[in-house]
Amino acid sequence: MSLDLSSIEGHKRIDIIHQLALMSGFAEKVPTIDQFIEDPYYLGKVLGNGMYPIWRRALRQIFPTPYYSPVNEIILSGGIGLGKSTAALAITLYDVCKILCLENPHKYYNLIESTVISYALMNATKSLAGGILYGQMVDWIEASPFFKSKLANNKRTLFRNNIDISIGSRGRDYLGAATIHAIFSEVNDMTVVGNQAVDNVDTISTRRLSRFNSKTRSIFGHLIFDSSNKGNRSFIDMRVDEKIKNGDTDYIIFAYSHWEAKEHTGNYTGERFEVFCGSEHSDPFIITDENKDKLANLHEPKIITVPVEHRFEFQVNLVKSLRDLAGISTFSTFSFISSNEILLATFSRPNIAKKAIIELDFFDQTQTLDQFIDIKMCMFTCRSPRFIHIDLGIKHDSTGIACSYLDGYKDTTRFDSLTGDTVINREPNFVTEWVLEIRAVPGHEVPIYKIREFLLGAKKIGYPISLVSTDGYQSTNLRQDLVLKGINSELISVDRYKDPYNYLRNCILEGRLSAPSSSKLIEEVRTLQENDAKFDHSFDGCFTGDTEITLVRKDTKEFVFKKLQDVSELDYSDYYTISYDLETNNFVLSEFKNCRVTKEVTQLLEVELESGEVFQCTPEHLILTKTGYVKAENLTGTHDIISY
Repeated sequence: MSLDLSSIEGHKRIDIIHQLALMSGFAEKVPTIDQFIEDPYYLGKVLGNGMYPIWRRALRQIFPTPYYSPVNEIILSGGIGLGKSTAALAITLYDVCKILCLENPHKYYNLIESTVISYALMNATKSLAGGILYGQMVDWIEASPFFKSKLANNKRTLFRNNIDISIGSRGRDYLGAATIHAIFSEVNDMTVVGNQAVDNVDTISTRRLSRFNSKTRSIFGHLIFDSSNKGNRSFIDMRVDEKIKNGDTDYIIFAYSHWEAKEHTGNYTGERFEVFCGSEHSDPFIITDENKDKLANLHEPKIITVPVEHRFEFQVNLVKSLRDLAGISTFSTFSFISSNEILLATFSRPNIAKKAIIELDFFDQTQTLDQFIDIKMCMFTCRSPRFIHIDLGIKHDSTGIACSYLDGYKDTTRFDSLTGDTVINREPNFVTEWVLEIRAVPGHEVPIYKIREFLLGAKKIGYPISLVSTDGYQSTNLRQDLVLKGINSELISVDRYKDPYNYLRNCILEGRLSAPSSSKLIEEVRTLQENDAKFDHSFDGCFTGDTEITLVRKDTKEFVFKKLQDVSELDYSDYYTISYDLETNNFVLSEFKNCRVTKEVTQLLEVELESGEVFQCTPEHLILTKTGYVKAENLTGTHDIISY
């Protein structure tokens, strides 16, 4: 005889619930969620008192009794670094605990004994799914006497009775398994292939209900969507909208801000400021007496109150703070600095270069770089040591040179959101004295020897050069020549990490940088956007998914031809792609990663090569020709496209 244990949810006496459970298929009692977290026999050794109170309250909502949950889907969103993954793992292992307490899980759900009942961990790629989350789960299991006692003796599944924890990135990874539960980790980032998130969720959800849905049996598993906000109209946003539209009530959302999650720390005074979160037509802004009248023209503006302890972070990067600290999606792009006023105030010095763009002739010996800038005047203006950085382009790109110096110090006050402390730092002020953009005469290379002669000439007349840095290995000879002539020189690359850009942004927002008024420089800073690992300029061009590319297996050097839409299924570490080295003008083997769907478009161009091959791309996609990069929409029959 079966018993729907959910019908006794309101019972106050837990011992009665346990007895009824033992009568309906359970071999041992399931602990309450609080016992599961606190008792060292379960997860007390790894969680104990370390879980934020907000998550303890959330878990009690999900599991009002050990044998019943009122929800099917759980959405964990909000700010970053608040323990969403920890909560997802705790929920998952509590569901696993329940099914392990059954006398015969397969009989309970009317499944064939050989069927694997799977608790799935899903991410954009298998390597991500099998990374931190799975590793943390294994550590928790190893620290739990309960789970260790349930481990299987065979290698087929992790636990006895064919109960398993599995990893995957696509629904088809779970063919043949009865998936009762899934964590869709960072579901908003499941964009490696078209509709990946939607397809994965639909596939798992359909199979789950077909195997486990019953009027007399609770499903000891959930669908968990664990992801920080990435911007407006993310997968989670659309999922919730669909639920509301359909009138579904089988889901629950937990989306906390940093101050909600850490209220228990006592680091907040209670003083707040207001922020307009932005809309489809209006950028977000901090509300002040000077701008609050703008709210009258906005339709139902979304406004939040933020602790003053976070004011600095919101001033430094409002969009990022809304996303990462408040956990709120916004229509704004993740730009480096969105305030035009701040940029114009920073880049306001006269640029002493006589031309915005200098075209240097490789062969004209009479043309020198010092003809375009008065270094002697710079010497009389300031005697501080100069630091010169060179971003070298040989043929297809401009060479940029900037010269800066230290101009005293300024005290800044910052709030550390992790420790709750207010810190006063003495930070340097910087002046960028001049900037140069140098281009080669068409068909020539940038004459690096003229840059070297310019620097040596400046040093000879007493210009105080402390260091010359370059950012590419192609400039090794230049650095060596300078060192031999007594000028310190280093290789300094700032393109691989976020820290240099974050520091630059702080300098700009705190008024600690003064730079020349250069439209090119302002545009370079304005168009910087934050990606997962670094800041970079936006490259919006895309190929269609059916575009075929050539790969090379690392082990056999065998050529493999794949469509872009199929590349994401490969292990990137096993292959090279073929790319073109602009310095050597040769095709080379290169690493690659993150092949994914970037956007949906309505306009495409067809480009036909001399070989007769045709590919499609977006109009703004940059195509490499023998005279440099050209947007696809600007290609003509005279352009000679470089292709393998």
